[in-house]
Amino acid sequence: MDAAGEPRNISVDSPHDPKLAQAVMKAVAQWRFAPARKDGLPITTRVVLPIRLS
Repeated sequence: MDAAGEPRNISVDSPHDPKLAQAVMKAVAQWRFAPARKDGLPITTRVVLPIRLS
């Protein structure tokens, strides 16, 4: 996630279905988050989101 809270460099660790992985990455790319902060300033950070599909 960048300092603006927008997802960047999205990947799927263990894609069982490449089409589904692509759809998940496309959806996540549209999400927005409150950015992480350090000393009160927004920063870029790595976030791991476990998403279980069944």
